[in-house]
Amino acid sequence: HQGLFINNETLMQKLQRDPLVIIVDVHRKSFVEFPDILDKVSNIVVIDHHRKSVDFIDNATISYIEPYASSTCELVTEILQY
Repeated sequence: HQGLFINNETLMQKLQRDPLVIIVDVHRKSFVEFPDILDKVSNIVVIDHHRKSVDFIDNATISYIEPYASSTCELVTEILQY
């Protein structure tokens, strides 16, 4: 699907007021495709099942990190039920 994925430059151009960024299956800033975006937005949600590491995303509005879950899909499914 054309337009489903955009590059970093297009993202910065389309960035609007108070966007929400949802990051799944990773909580380390260095693992995010475009880590600079994390410094430009104030609403960040992190959902991950990996153990929390030193370079975690520390400016998240909500950080749901549950290492006892078998996968991030499991966590997202639980959230969707509510």
